[in-house]
Amino acid sequence: AEYENWLVSRLTDTTTLETVIIPFLDVNQKIQYRNSKGSIDSYIIKSLSSSYTEGTMTITMIKFYELDPFIVCS
Repeated sequence: AEYENWLVSRLTDTTTLETVIIPFLDVNQKIQYRNSKGSIDSYIIKSLSSSYTEGTMTITMIKFYELDPFIVCS
């Protein structure tokens, strides 16, 4: 049960950014983002949407976690 709870809670950490259009970005790419507190985290791009008339792009991404050595799947 602990492993199942760990899996479900790890996939809900999402972040949405609005930026200028970055043409080389695509879904399922791993990127790094520095937040307003100054810490750098790794994310996987989940979805992209662009508005070419406004020149903006919305990036939805989920936090990338390395394998947790303390959780053992049975």
